[in-house]
Amino acid sequence: SKASQLSDYSVCTTWGVTRNNEMYLLHVYRVRLEYPDLKRLIRQMADQHRAGIVLIEDAASGIQLLQELRLEGFARIKPVKPLGEKKMRMVAQTPAMEAGRIYVPKDASWLQDYLHELAMFPKGKFDDQVDSTSQALAYVGMPSSADLWLEFMRQDVLRMYNLTDQDLTVRFDYTVLDAEFNVSSGRKVRRDDDGFYRVTEGEWSSIRGMTGVTRMDEA
Repeated sequence: SKASQLSDYSVCTTWGVTRNNEMYLLHVYRVRLEYPDLKRLIRQMADQHRAGIVLIEDAASGIQLLQELRLEGFARIKPVKPLGEKKMRMVAQTPAMEAGRIYVPKDASWLQDYLHELAMFPKGKFDDQVDSTSQALAYVGMPSSADLWLEFMRQDVLRMYNLTDQDLTVRFDYTVLDAEFNVSSGRKVRRDDDGFYRVTEGEWSSIRGMTGVTRMDEA
């Protein structure tokens, strides 16, 4: 909450995930910040790296961050509930490292501090970069690589058209199972995981008259 020299760091690790579930550490940001600056930094880092998903720990100051960012329409956030102590969370992810699925750059301004903290864990003074790493690896291990890739692509398309999930207020169905719609905004719309399509009110006006289309809140 306060950016004193005795405070823990706030850490953002940014990862790229391949179709084969290999993970590349792209960037590490480690800084002591007070709450308002931390919230601004989250948005800045997400935009800078075109993040499809932003994990925020659902504990301590992270609870308030999640609440406020949701209210502000920041749709990319996912709460992470830490399970068990930090040491056991990291131990659970070591098989992925041993399997050669985790990559770090050969050179970066933040690399030396990052590797030092991992090497000293759990006896080092700080462990925030370790915890960010273990939670990222744990999250990617939950869904399949295809699920992550599709979610990233979906969020990337929404950003391209300056849309968020909150803008997609119309849910509809169509008689053809694998249909794809070209809506008035110019984007292509496919079925979501729940089996329905979602568009904005403006996009809906361009397809509402099609045979076989049913708006679910009017059905």
